[in-house]
Amino acid sequence: MTPIIQTKKGRIEGVKTESGFVFKGVPYAKAPLGELRFSPPQEADPWEGVRACKAFAPMSIQQREAPGSFYGKEFFSYPAFDLPMSEDCLYLNIWTPKDAHNCPVAIWYHGGGFQNGHGAEIEFDGEAFAKRGVILVTVNYRLGFLGYFCHPALRDKNGHSGNYGLLDQIAALDWVRENISAFGGDPDCITIFGQSAGGMAVRDLVCSSMVKGKIKRAILQSCNGCKGTLRVDFTMEQMEKISERFLQRKKLTVSELKSLPADAVLKLQQEYNRYAAFRTRAGISLTPVIDGWALPVNPDRAAEQGETARIQYLTGSTKHDLTVGRSGVKNPRKSKLQKSLMRWSGMHTKQGLTSYSYHFARELPGDRAGAFHSSELWYVFGTLSRCWRPMTEHDYALSVRMTDAWAAFIKTGDPGWEPCDGENGFYFEFE
Repeated sequence: MTPIIQTKKGRIEGVKTESGFVFKGVPYAKAPLGELRFSPPQEADPWEGVRACKAFAPMSIQQREAPGSFYGKEFFSYPAFDLPMSEDCLYLNIWTPKDAHNCPVAIWYHGGGFQNGHGAEIEFDGEAFAKRGVILVTVNYRLGFLGYFCHPALRDKNGHSGNYGLLDQIAALDWVRENISAFGGDPDCITIFGQSAGGMAVRDLVCSSMVKGKIKRAILQSCNGCKGTLRVDFTMEQMEKISERFLQRKKLTVSELKSLPADAVLKLQQEYNRYAAFRTRAGISLTPVIDGWALPVNPDRAAEQGETARIQYLTGSTKHDLTVGRSGVKNPRKSKLQKSLMRWSGMHTKQGLTSYSYHFARELPGDRAGAFHSSELWYVFGTLSRCWRPMTEHDYALSVRMTDAWAAFIKTGDPGWEPCDGENGFYFEFE
C-alpha cells in the first residue's frame, strides 16, 4: 500500500516501486502563468483531499529534439517518456526507499543547454538510489526564453530580471528542505547534482547566498569547472541591453511579450538565440546571469576567492565530452573540460574542503559515438536496460560501481578514492 504523505500544502499519494515509492508530478511552486510569466516562482497553492501524484507532469516549453538526431535517438525516441509541454511545469518527482528514515537526499537538475530536457527523461530514475538508501528528487524548471530572458522592463521591485529558471531550482531546494522529512529524508543532508547545463546550474547555485547553509554536497558532471571553455559569465545588464534591442527590432513591447501564446514565444526564442549569439560570441545566451542576487558573482572568481559553498564536491566528465561521435574529432584523454573540473576540485581541496574527480571513459556499444557527452547518465542512474544499445555484463557491472560511488558520496562525502588537488591531480577512471 502506498503511504499518504502530508506536505505543507496538502496530502499526496504516489506509486509503489520494487524498492520503495515514487511520487510523480509534485508541485513545488505556483504555475508561472499570466502575470507570473517572467516572475520569480511563487509558493504553490494548498489543496484539499489527497492529490494523486502517479504521473509525470509536463515539461517546460521547449524545442523538441529531432527524432533522427543523435540525442533524439539516444534519449527522446521513447513514446512512454514523451511528455506534453506546458508553462505549468514547476513540478518535481521523489523516489524513496521502503521504510525510509532520515535518509540522505539528492536533488537532480537535468541538462539540455538551459533550453531542453526535463526531470523524467528515460535515463533518469530513482530506483537504483532507493536500493542504496538514498532519496532522489528530479526537478523541472523553466527553460529558454521563459527561464532566462532579461529586460529592464521586467525588473522586479528589487531591480532584478532574468534567472527565473535558476530561481525555480532554488525554490525546489527550499520545498525539499521544508517537506522531505515527511518522506523519510534528512533535510540537513542534501546533495545537489546535475550534468551539462544542470551541472552549470549547480556551479551557480553553490555561489548563491540564497543556497548558503542549505546543502551539504554537490556533484558537477560535464560542465564548466573553473576557467572552463564555455562562456557563461554574462551580467544581467549586458543581456538586458541585447534583449532591449532585440524587442525594438521585433517591434514588440514587454507587455505584448507577456501575452504571446507559448508557441509564439518558442518561435521568438529561436530568433533571439541567433541574434544574441552574434553579439555575445557564445554558443548559448539564455543562461543564468550575474545579477548580484540569485547569482551574485562570477563562479570562477567565487571559486578562486573561496566564496563558494563550504561543502564537499565531486566533479568529472566523459572522454569524448561535448562531441557527438569521434569521427574527425581530436579529443585528448583529459580534455579542457576535464581539466577545468579538476581545477575546481583542486581549488577547493587546497581551501581545506574535500573534493574528488572522476573520468568516464567507457565507449558505449552499438555505434562509434564513444564516451559521448551525457553517455554516463545511463550508468549513474542504473537505467541501462531502457537503452537501445546492446549493453554487456561489463556495462551493467560498471553501472553498479558508478551508482555505488555516487550513493557513497551522497551519504558520506567520500566516493571511494583519493581527493583531487588540481588539474594534474588524481581522478578515478570508469571504463
